[in-house]
Amino acid sequence: MSYLIIAAVVLAVIAPIFWFMPSPEIKRQMIMRDRAMQLGLQVKICDLPQTRRARVREEYVEKGIVYRLPWKKPLQPREQFCELLLKDGDGENLVSPAFSELLTASLAAMPAAVMALEYASPGVAVYWRERGGISEVEDIGRRLEQLQKEILGVREKLIKTS
Repeated sequence: MSYLIIAAVVLAVIAPIFWFMPSPEIKRQMIMRDRAMQLGLQVKICDLPQTRRARVREEYVEKGIVYRLPWKKPLQPREQFCELLLKDGDGENLVSPAFSELLTASLAAMPAAVMALEYASPGVAVYWRERGGISEVEDIGRRLEQLQKEILGVREKLIKTS
């Protein structure tokens, strides 16, 4: 009987420690975010972008993650822009058809959990639900680097023609 009491007391003391241990899902997310940061991506928890219809209907805003690849060369302060393309084709502030086509093609090639692609002053970014593993993070990193190079090429062509 005394052994049962001792075991119960020990369990009561040890049990709170397990509350502080991360779950397997949180461990997976930590590994993915660490890898993203190693690839040079900025990681931030955010509200996932919504379609106009969802905003009008005041639907629940889902939480997600944004992985952003900052520009290697800082842009001029007067260059403030933001183009956002959602996976369902809904876009905001798409000022140039050249960028729209580029973003659409890049978004289609992204992993399925990616909800939106952003081309903005701070850099290029994906909004996603963070499903999958390291391979998806590395794929996103490669695709964002490629997109950034393509955008810079298009920007140079637009500057030369104007």
